Amino acid sequence: MQNIKRSILCLFLAFSVVFFPTVVLGQTSNSNGPPSVEAQSAILIEQHTGKVLYTKNENAKSYPASTTKILTALIAIESGNLDDIITVSNEVNLIKSDGTKAGLHVGEQISLENLIRGILLPSGNDAANTAAVYIARKMYKNDKMSIDEALSKFTEIMNKRAKDAGATSSHFANAHGYHDPEHYTTAHDLAMISRQAMKYDFFREVVSTCLYSMEDPMLMDPKDPVKHQIRYWLNTNKLINEKDVKYYYPFATGIKTGFTSLAGQCLVSSASDGKLDLIAVVLNSSKDGKWTDSINLFDYGFANFEHYQLTKKGQVIQQLDIENHADNDNGILDIVTPDDLVDIFDKKDIPNMKRIIEIQSDIKAPIYKGQKLGKITYILNGHTVSESDLIAGRDMEKKSIPNLSDNLKKSGIHFGIKYWAVIIIVLITILFILIKIKNKRRRRRYWF
Repeated sequence: MQNIKRSILCLFLAFSVVFFPTVVLGQTSNSNGPPSVEAQSAILIEQHTGKVLYTKNENAKSYPASTTKILTALIAIESGNLDDIITVSNEVNLIKSDGTKAGLHVGEQISLENLIRGILLPSGNDAANTAAVYIARKMYKNDKMSIDEALSKFTEIMNKRAKDAGATSSHFANAHGYHDPEHYTTAHDLAMISRQAMKYDFFREVVSTCLYSMEDPMLMDPKDPVKHQIRYWLNTNKLINEKDVKYYYPFATGIKTGFTSLAGQCLVSSASDGKLDLIAVVLNSSKDGKWTDSINLFDYGFANFEHYQLTKKGQVIQQLDIENHADNDNGILDIVTPDDLVDIFDKKDIPNMKRIIEIQSDIKAPIYKGQKLGKITYILNGHTVSESDLIAGRDMEKKSIPNLSDNLKKSGIHFGIKYWAVIIIVLITILFILIKIKNKRRRRRYWF
């Protein structure tokens, strides 16, 4: 009997797990909640504002592997000329044999444009070194700089540019990301660097390219000695590959993979649904986890966040009756916002948004358009999320002081210059006569 009861209980539990898993496990279903991320560190941001939407150990020291090349490509785009033709030199032989390569040859001539493709698509360490030497010599204006010195100078350039981008806890020791104990970053820092890179049209074009082909200038086609072999560069990012049934993500737009045994599986990726542009960073994940982590982060971002316009430029926040205004003015002044105020918010928080309007007291004319007259502050859950000045929407002149001429004109009396001259002469004459009469009276009083 005891065995029968136990069997029935087991069947009931099995049934419950299948059909009511949340009840048995004591969990609540929340499909829109933050995802479970396998990576040791991760971050999700909105690209344009830099707003952080999700974090997991985002400031933990991590090895970036080939995601380093995002920074190398960014510097090459900003500091180089895409049309420049670069001669590949011995820097391509300085990379480790187990590092990824674009297949460049010593003596090959290649445009910076294609060199950047070789950095970002097949993740070529050789291409990264070649770009580093070119940029260092160009920025220091020294074509004779040795390869070793140029590579060293380029790391200085990398570290400065990273700090300018908002990377506060990183140090880069090479242009390609091959492991070095002094070559490290964080998920947060990589997101800030990637945000800068995604501002450039060419960068976005390259990282969203699945396959790029070009002639290999140093190798001939064995089947046709007249033609060069074709070099194929396949993007290592599976999220943008439509043929990858398992990991293709239709909203994905880039960016870069990375892997070393010490860094683990890394991915910096971007996606856009037409409303939000997101950047996700996952560091030290698993081979499959770097894809699923990134997809889960994007799904979470798109499902839960949106652009919300707090105010529009020129929006009337309040109207005031102004004292001391000109007689021909109705005295009503629009208090407006100087700029659009837009931010990214969790959809469920938007109804809880509160605003505080502060207007200066004793506002009187004259007032000029754009004059600061107050402030508007937006509060969410007790914290200030945004604030903006409030300004005058137009000019307003002060009330003028009335004079005799104006009063006479209002009465219908108009005097020209000649009439004013006559009046002044008459007044002076009367004054002269009065003074003369007064003097005569004094003389008479003296003789008596």
